[in-house]
Amino acid sequence: AGAPQDGDDLNFFNICPLPFGCPSFTVVNDLNNLRVGELRFGDSASGDGDYIVNGNPLHLTRWVLVGIGSGGDTPQATVTLNCPVVLENDVRFHVAYGGWGGFPYDGQESRLFLNGAINLNGHDLDIVLDYNVQNSRSRVDVSGTISGVGNVLISASDGCTAQFNGAADNTFGGTLSFDGGSGGEKFILNKTGGAVTQGRLIIGGICRWNRP
Repeated sequence: AGAPQDGDDLNFFNICPLPFGCPSFTVVNDLNNLRVGELRFGDSASGDGDYIVNGNPLHLTRWVLVGIGSGGDTPQATVTLNCPVVLENDVRFHVAYGGWGGFPYDGQESRLFLNGAINLNGHDLDIVLDYNVQNSRSRVDVSGTISGVGNVLISASDGCTAQFNGAADNTFGGTLSFDGGSGGEKFILNKTGGAVTQGRLIIGGICRWNRP
């Protein structure tokens, strides 16, 4: 298909060559200043999948979907973004609930690891974490630093988890908000050094501080 062009959607959905037991997929972005439309990861046919993205910064213009947005037949997806991310518009990361939606595959967790630096670049970042009644849920771990100007909102359903890790300061100018559901969600502030936010912190849910 050739190298991606500016504005292309990157679709890593249903790319597993096997009927079940998908291998891990690792992608390296070796292009400079690549602007990406929609970014999608997951598999509806072959089961759970792991996806790793390394390399140069991705400039995001639309949304990122991890897993399948709805339905009872929902394989688990784990996505690790080691590459830096730059927002070119307000962007939503949607992490769908993991698991097949019934015993014995319920209670699984789709996960998004944001290990690369995040530049808000004057825009807002919205992270949505989904849950279903079989206790299949989702989680985000933010280890990369967040800089620039803009707001960060994490909306977590019951049973979902958002955790901030890492040793360096988040320097972004804006508000960090946690919007909880019915009380079973968890917001964990686990930075080993540095500040989670330089601005306002708004918490609607259960928050655990792992540092004094």
